Amino acid sequence: MPRNTEPPERLVSCPTCLDAIPWRDGTLFELVGGEYKPFAPGTIKGAEKLRDKLRTSYKLCPNPSDDTTEHYIPAAYAQYDDPLLIGLVGTTRAGKSHLLAAMLAEVESQALQPFGVSAAALDIERHKAFMNIYVQQFIGRGNLLSWTAHNLIEAADALILTAGGRTRVMSFFDVSGEDFTQSGRHARFLAAAHGLIFVADPTLAVPGMVPGTTQPAHRRDEAFGAVMDRLRLSGALSDVATTIAVAKSDLLRFTPPADRWLREPVPHGTLDPAAIEAESRDAYAFLDAHGATAWLRPFHDVKRSTLHFVSAMGANPRGESLPRGARPKRVLMPLLSLLAMTGVLPGPAAAEVGW
Repeated sequence: MPRNTEPPERLVSCPTCLDAIPWRDGTLFELVGGEYKPFAPGTIKGAEKLRDKLRTSYKLCPNPSDDTTEHYIPAAYAQYDDPLLIGLVGTTRAGKSHLLAAMLAEVESQALQPFGVSAAALDIERHKAFMNIYVQQFIGRGNLLSWTAHNLIEAADALILTAGGRTRVMSFFDVSGEDFTQSGRHARFLAAAHGLIFVADPTLAVPGMVPGTTQPAHRRDEAFGAVMDRLRLSGALSDVATTIAVAKSDLLRFTPPADRWLREPVPHGTLDPAAIEAESRDAYAFLDAHGATAWLRPFHDVKRSTLHFVSAMGANPRGESLPRGARPKRVLMPLLSLLAMTGVLPGPAAAEVGW
């Protein structure tokens, strides 16, 4: 009886719907005038033109769960190692969109290069749209972004990271806290996520420490709790790395210990695990001392976690804008910690990050 020598069909996780899909040869599409249109590689004359066309072509996702709209995947996606999925978790007004925009602006300026990590866009058109709609509006023009108020988990942007001889895709998901009370695709996201940035809003967690805030402190963060409950039920607590970002820390710029850490520059090229541990201890003690223990649950429940004081805006807005522009502070630290804890950053120092 003849043996089956065909290689097993490869399954990949779609960076948009998160379904595991078979990666097969099939129709390729090109983006023309905002529409995806099929094309035949055999009609392209010239090897260089063909390579360029293939680099920017797409495949239609079969969308097996049928819980999102029709979408396409860059054809180059499957040539890389399994993707790294990063999610930002928090309530709709926590500042996730601003933090993500500021963070990706740093990555776009090659801030990861000194750490031995190169970054490039996976989907050039999608990346360009994200930069124009979010990064340029916020960082370039100082306009505030609208809240993430939808019922879907969608990839905000995806980058190709190369570090330590390995290349993989890193996808970012900006989600509203309400999303995690749902099922289906939301459960798939949590099952697949490698790193989570929990965005703590000090106006909710420690309002008594924020000048001008009169609202009472919240006893818990619904998004934090829902995500941690899901992770525990799925048995994924040991597989995910987390970091808690105390966002809007410019509101605490005169309050110890946030004032000290906001003045600290982000390291250049080499992580200092001792400094990250010191900041984590200070942020933990600050939240704990002021009754925000519910916001510390990600630190308690997972094996590796860090805490950071960050500010995407760097100043108080006036209305819907920042007259002097956005002045982000330490927004790269949560991402650097996650890249260290997920094994992306090379070197022995990275292995010591997370407690």
